[in-house]
Amino acid sequence: RRRRLLLRPSLHTVFLRLHGALANRTAPARRDLHSADDQARAVLDERPHRDAVAYAATAHLPPAEALFRPAPASARGPHLDAMMLDGYVKAGHVDRARRLFDGMAVKSVAAWTCLVSGYCRAGRVEEARALFDAMPARSVVSWTAMAQGYARSGMLRGARELFDQMPERNVVTWTVMVKAYADHGHFQEAVELFDRMPQRNPYSWSAMISGFLRAGKVDEAVRLFER
Repeated sequence: RRRRLLLRPSLHTVFLRLHGALANRTAPARRDLHSADDQARAVLDERPHRDAVAYAATAHLPPAEALFRPAPASARGPHLDAMMLDGYVKAGHVDRARRLFDGMAVKSVAAWTCLVSGYCRAGRVEEARALFDAMPARSVVSWTAMAQGYARSGMLRGARELFDQMPERNVVTWTVMVKAYADHGHFQEAVELFDRMPQRNPYSWSAMISGFLRAGKVDEAVRLFER
């Protein structure tokens, strides 16, 4: 027993020494980098083949553009274009995203939807709708993005008309519409849709409860919470 007790600290010490050695070996390269953002950029810079996709995904648009623009045709493709498009949209550069989109040889449903969502986030609902109407094919995500664009801009009638036309709806679609009604104080319509939902998730319930609370309807909010 005494031999085992003596061995345990020894093994523990060896482990700590190995751990410390590994940490010291990698520490100098990152010593001056304080944020996760800086570390992510440093990793990209050290790669022998830096790519615009990684930079766009981390929202570093200047280096992403510097790599993307001179890329040969053989290196371009739907995936690279879509990632750059998404980077522009997330950064709020909708016009740049549109120029890229117009020049894309292949436009996937996801690319169309990304730009529609970008216009909606920028409050440019009419341009989003024109693009939506021009889509050769749509997914449930496309329909939901457009409906949410109407809802965010307070255009509930347009959102509801689109909602009623949808060939397919999921729990996110239903929740977007329910939340829109609740946020704008249309509780009768919100409750009607909420009760019709085929399935609900915690966000659906929270959207309703929050809407009632903001309107001072505490009893109704409590009843929903208890359900």
